[in-house]
Amino acid sequence: PIWEKIREPFFKQYCRTGSGHPSGYTYGWVANDSQNLYVKLDFTPDNTRDGDKDYAQVYIKNGDELKSFTVSESRNQWGKPQFIDTLLAPYPHKVYNFAIPLREIDKSKSLNESTLMLAFAAYGTATPAPWDTVAAGLNNTFAVLSDGTIWGCGWNGTGDLGDGNTANSDILVQEINQDTDWLDVARGGHTVALKSDGNLWAWGWNFHGQLGNNTDSNSSTPVLVSNPSDMGTNTWTAVAAGYYHTVALRSDGTIWAWGRNDYGQLGQDPTSIFENWTPVQEATLAENWVAVAAGDYHTVALKSDGSIWSWGRNNVGQLGNNSTTDSYIPVREATLSTWHQISAAINVTAALKADDTIWAWGENGFNQLGNDTGINSSIPVQEATLSMDWAIVDTGGNHTVALREGGTLWSWGHGGSGQLGQGAFSHSATPVQEATGSEDWLEISAGGWHTAAIKADGTLWAWGLNDVGQIGDGTTSNRNTPTRIERDVDGDGFFDH
Repeated sequence: PIWEKIREPFFKQYCRTGSGHPSGYTYGWVANDSQNLYVKLDFTPDNTRDGDKDYAQVYIKNGDELKSFTVSESRNQWGKPQFIDTLLAPYPHKVYNFAIPLREIDKSKSLNESTLMLAFAAYGTATPAPWDTVAAGLNNTFAVLSDGTIWGCGWNGTGDLGDGNTANSDILVQEINQDTDWLDVARGGHTVALKSDGNLWAWGWNFHGQLGNNTDSNSSTPVLVSNPSDMGTNTWTAVAAGYYHTVALRSDGTIWAWGRNDYGQLGQDPTSIFENWTPVQEATLAENWVAVAAGDYHTVALKSDGSIWSWGRNNVGQLGNNSTTDSYIPVREATLSTWHQISAAINVTAALKADDTIWAWGENGFNQLGNDTGINSSIPVQEATLSMDWAIVDTGGNHTVALREGGTLWSWGHGGSGQLGQGAFSHSATPVQEATGSEDWLEISAGGWHTAAIKADGTLWAWGLNDVGQIGDGTTSNRNTPTRIERDVDGDGFFDH
């Protein structure tokens, strides 16, 4: 009854879990009467029941005295937990209700003369997500399992799946070495993956040296990327695969690239270097890069101050500097904004601003910029809904996919192969939600003409073009709604559930 009078939460805090729990907000309300201090915590990310491993705490500072009060399944002196649906999260999750006697806060009974300071904490445990990360390439889907193994499906004509042969696969197959220390994978026109020791390995198409092993021979098995001579104790921390080149971030904050350089996408003068088969550092030698992304012929990077810089081809404005002139030297996007996350594909760049809005620039023939104009832009333009609750954005062949903070998934642009997931084979100039309306999406990746994503329960899903089996559902039929991907663990050509 007391909460009916206090509808607005005292606080809310967004939590991105990266585990078996969905990301979401924790909400809190505070009230009191003459006897008790009441606290209600709606912990929307905690969608499992794990006994006393799940609990909430209220910290109260009264003058110089700090006290804490805990509520869990068995510790119910100060309240009790519930496992219920609420208007804020329509699935069973933890809600904690505290009723703390005022006399417990201040034995001297002078509480009304005091100013209280409050802090709140909620804890939950979950089984680690079976799938940790996903990468959708031009015509493949790759994912890293929580046990550190890499699996892929789709096109394999140049050894792209890393399984030792060149036969396409419409179900997930494991890379040939069956290693268990992979951390991340990137897929463009070839495949590059990061191991826990900080080394990079690559496989697939290598016509321009994009595998980085100082050859131009394709490889159907992982090959070690050559390290720069000054590598020392540095390690690779992130990698992005374009169609013809690879770009990677080193632990010292420097960016290196290899492969084709005809437009300066390696950050080197294309009149001097057409391609490079081993890593070369971008022209400015900066040491404050924190993220990288790669399109077909351009590279995008984020600095520690939140600024976005790009280099390479700029024929449709994909560098975002209000120009269509190519540049091998990094140029800053025109608005000079502060950004949190970047993505790039073909001739498009999309990014998430510090205020959780999505902006994009470059090619817009299928409204992949999401601003409902169909006109290319050489400066950042905001997606049409002007929403301020986006969490992730990723741009693909001719479509863009984004995740809202509430766990819903939206797409726009080319949808002719079903890659928007909205239950139709049609385009959309503005964001449309995928057909299931799920609120538990955790990771997303936009491929050439398909989309892949991971849910909070760790399951892997894909939809869109499936001509070479990139959806991984055992068929080559296109899908316009999310379709779950399973594994062939024993290699017999059938799913193992």
